[in-house]
Amino acid sequence: MENEENKSNNRDIKIVFRVNKKEWEIINLKKEYLDIKTVSDYVRTAAVFTSFKVIDKKLINEIFTSISAVRSSLNQIAKRINSTSRVYDEDMKKIADMHEVLNKVSSQLVNLNSKK
Repeated sequence: MENEENKSNNRDIKIVFRVNKKEWEIINLKKEYLDIKTVSDYVRTAAVFTSFKVIDKKLINEIFTSISAVRSSLNQIAKRINSTSRVYDEDMKKIADMHEVLNKVSSQLVNLNSKK
């Protein structure tokens, strides 16, 4: 029966691979969650229709560095405001600079998300 089904679906190449018990459980849970009849159908669907994005690690590191710098600057400003109860012009300039950095980071993240 299986051979007839494979021929009728034009599936004449057989792929065999091994998984451990935990991987098997995960595969079966996903198959059941998606209400797919067989593991073969699930794995075939996942392999054929799942896409992967290649992400530039250098860009990710730049984004994290920018976010870290903004976080550090915000902490410094917050400490100064808490200790002096005043907001200085210098602080406002830093906040404006951080806003620009966050806009740039946001654009980079949008670009990452839109790349295929």
